[in-house]
Amino acid sequence: MVTGENLVNRKTEMAEIAYFLYFTVMFGARAIGLFEGMLIYNISLVIGMLLFAVKVAMTKHTVLEYCFMGLLLLISLVVYYNTGEKGLLLYFTMMLGMKGVSVKKVFKLGTVILGMAFPLLVLLSITGLKEEIIYVKERAGFGNVIRHSLGYPYPNTLFTTYIVLMVLITYIMGRQTKKNLFLTTLFMLIGTVYIYIYSCSNTGLIVGMFFLMANLYLQLRKDLTKFEQVVAWLVYPGCLLLSIAGPLVTSGKLFQLFDKVLHNRWAYSLYYLTNEPVTLFGVRFKTAPDPNYMIDSSFLYSFLQIGVIPFLILTGLYLAMIYDYAKNKKRIELAIIVSFCVLGLSDPFLFNLSYKNLMFLFVGEFVYRKLKVLEEKELGFLNRTIQILSIGSREVKHSTALTEKCGKMGAEIRKTIRQKSGLFTAIYLVTAVLITGSLYIALHGTYLVGKADEIPEWEYLRNIMSAGVFGGALMVLIVVLIKIKQRKKTAD
Repeated sequence: MVTGENLVNRKTEMAEIAYFLYFTVMFGARAIGLFEGMLIYNISLVIGMLLFAVKVAMTKHTVLEYCFMGLLLLISLVVYYNTGEKGLLLYFTMMLGMKGVSVKKVFKLGTVILGMAFPLLVLLSITGLKEEIIYVKERAGFGNVIRHSLGYPYPNTLFTTYIVLMVLITYIMGRQTKKNLFLTTLFMLIGTVYIYIYSCSNTGLIVGMFFLMANLYLQLRKDLTKFEQVVAWLVYPGCLLLSIAGPLVTSGKLFQLFDKVLHNRWAYSLYYLTNEPVTLFGVRFKTAPDPNYMIDSSFLYSFLQIGVIPFLILTGLYLAMIYDYAKNKKRIELAIIVSFCVLGLSDPFLFNLSYKNLMFLFVGEFVYRKLKVLEEKELGFLNRTIQILSIGSREVKHSTALTEKCGKMGAEIRKTIRQKSGLFTAIYLVTAVLITGSLYIALHGTYLVGKADEIPEWEYLRNIMSAGVFGGALMVLIVVLIKIKQRKKTAD
């Protein structure tokens, strides 16, 4: 426990602070809904790259590490030159900047950023205070359905961002008691259904449910068997084979089944596999016959879009990292990894410009941990240490009075929720149902046609449901604060 002087004065190296600033800019830009083509996003990329360069210059790296970084960055620049795709460059900087940086601290930072940005964007969008992008999609049995993006570029991006938020929260919470684990899963499940009702993303719903079940299973297991470790390791190569070889070897009804389940992604993948060349460092694709044609598989994207050499490097790094994490039985990390792999089957976010693939933080931690072992061996010149900016080792003493105060309040809230978790769950569910039901009865008779005449009830029900979801959360917060105040009075 930290007490006394350390409570208000803490030290952090300048190099680590530089990485936090870099991550804040890069991850924050995507968290608030910025995307490629926007001037402010392009400015963010430039600032982020400069901060990465500063971080590397501030850190003590061996010649071997500089060679490794130089090779990967050179490859990513060649890919960018050939394809115009920046994703590989951004993810390599996420990974290569991780020396001397705590993975948990980065996850905490990501949780704060996305934990504030995501609900705020959703709230502003559903209240109409922020203009959003909506899509009308025909769905069997429902007719034309409005798909909301709630502040993000696309409905699927909205759901992917929510999954990333669940991942961040789960990692920060760590191993939980069985009761709290089930309650956390319940609330995340409610959020999953809520986001699905707005986004209508079938793949997002499937992966969201998969992550919750995978995390539940792995945390409840007393131990992981060798078989389970092997299965976790095989998920990545299995997804690779399915994405790349699957469309080529399936035909007839089986092909149609995969294509239907994946919403035409199977047919799109086959088009690119049969019409685009396999190259060493990527290629710019020809104009497709239909604007809907795109690669929505991260694994096919890594093979065909950015080239065989980067594909092999990425595959090697991931397989080595997953083997290490499975061997060390890192349960929550494995739940994240296998879920991201499954999501990568229908979303290119693993290697494109989304900057949401947090697995690169794990790869960075793994790589520098293994490279550190080489420092103990006689490698001569390769083990020579270089630090361009010595200021990076300087420890900055900073006041943590405000963060400690916020931390204490957060601890009080968590303690109160843990003690009365069943009560607060009941309050949330009852309040949400009462608000939703009451508003539906009160407003149904005066409802006006919504944004799409074909499905007026959809928008009406979504708005009513949102009132229940946010109203229930507000009621729980009020009761929690009342309980904390009562406990303080009793203590005094």
